[in-house]
Amino acid sequence: MEATSNREKLPLKLRLGYGIGQMSDSLPYNFIATYALFFLTNVAGIPVALGGTIAMIAILWDAVTDPIVGHMSDTSKSKYGRRRPFMIGSLFPMCLFVVLYFTKVDFGTVGNCVYYILIAMLYRTFYTGYVIPYFSLGAEITQDYDERVTLQCISAYFVYFAVWFCTAGPMKVIEISLAKGLSYSTSWFLAAISVAVCTIICGWISWRSMRGTEMVDKRDDIFDDDEDRSIKGVVQTYWTLLKDKICVKIILFRVTFIFSSGLASAAFVYLMSVNLGLSESQQALYWTLYSVIYIIDIAICNLISDKTDKRFLMGAAVLFGILVGVFFYFFNINSFGQLVLYTFLHSFSAAAFWSVGATMMYDYNEIVEFKTGKRQEGSVSGVILFAQKCGSAISVWTSGMVLAWVGYDGTVEVQSEAVKHGILFLNTLGPAMISVLTLLCIIFYPITRKNFDLLRNALELKRAGKEYSTEGFEKLL
Repeated sequence: MEATSNREKLPLKLRLGYGIGQMSDSLPYNFIATYALFFLTNVAGIPVALGGTIAMIAILWDAVTDPIVGHMSDTSKSKYGRRRPFMIGSLFPMCLFVVLYFTKVDFGTVGNCVYYILIAMLYRTFYTGYVIPYFSLGAEITQDYDERVTLQCISAYFVYFAVWFCTAGPMKVIEISLAKGLSYSTSWFLAAISVAVCTIICGWISWRSMRGTEMVDKRDDIFDDDEDRSIKGVVQTYWTLLKDKICVKIILFRVTFIFSSGLASAAFVYLMSVNLGLSESQQALYWTLYSVIYIIDIAICNLISDKTDKRFLMGAAVLFGILVGVFFYFFNINSFGQLVLYTFLHSFSAAAFWSVGATMMYDYNEIVEFKTGKRQEGSVSGVILFAQKCGSAISVWTSGMVLAWVGYDGTVEVQSEAVKHGILFLNTLGPAMISVLTLLCIIFYPITRKNFDLLRNALELKRAGKEYSTEGFEKLL
């Protein structure tokens, strides 16, 4: 049996419709990731240690809800589909809690902390309710090896547009509001509303554009047994996934990468402000260049993946990122120009991860269906993202511990050379060291273009009740 070379291309309208749905993930997520701690400490008056604790609790709660929502969407029996009802049902409450997150209250220190913890957890609950089904749909609307890459690359373009919009946009809203005589807290409230409105519009467009694309619309024999929706069914589903070596390799690949990038993300603002002393306007210019660089890198990743293989691209990208990190650790980043050069070189590995790397998780779903006869995109996404978010939470904590260990003190204007060296380590050599583990995971990742095409052909025959062979992809099973 030979693999087919016919590529299944989705209509441009569907590609863009799915891609714009990524905006409803990225807009609130990056808005909160960038400004929530600042709002809590500088506007709401929460002590910085408590503000960090609120963020940590929310991330861990988000991780817990991932596998729950994933399994719920897999086993949903709604006549409107498994995924889309979760998306539209979560979209509006998610945006409501974004606005409430950036609303100043006065319940006293303890009361304020309780308020923001509850709001953060409720936001994360509905965020998961939107994101897990949305992300799972990416594996359902196409099973083509290369089309999945193109679809995810288009989504990544929207991601970095959203990053630019939700970092620069709120500042403009606040500037205009203050000029009109509104209070600082009211200005933040209006900025959150602007992000929420854009999130709702993008999510609604995506929801409508993907009508009829779910595989459950075409196959209604999935998860017929009520036991699949019981607690026992949930445990069995995730235990089966965690026993699968390929699933474990994907989890380790994503967790190690997220951990390494999380170290740098948490310390990057210190690199710009402490090590380089960049002004606010210089930092704004950097974020604009950052978005442009990543968009270019995504296009390059899509092209290389089409010509080669996902495993090759990710391996090469991670290896190159390791070398760049080691180089700049020893030669330092001393100017704005060097920072841009570092970003230009190092960003390729991150662009590859968020575009091509995401589809490596998609491809695993065909293996699951071949083994179990069931589509479990939600459960696969849930268990992998659960581990990924735990890694993210630990990386933020680790970065803070390293900064404390080297003697960082936010109350002094001039930091010691040891502190600056520690900040450089967190942005360069530290992530490079962790990325070695990521590279090993990629080397032993078994899914290639050739054996995936063979698997998919056999799966189509199996679905039709015809004879099939596992020749050529035995090691995937």
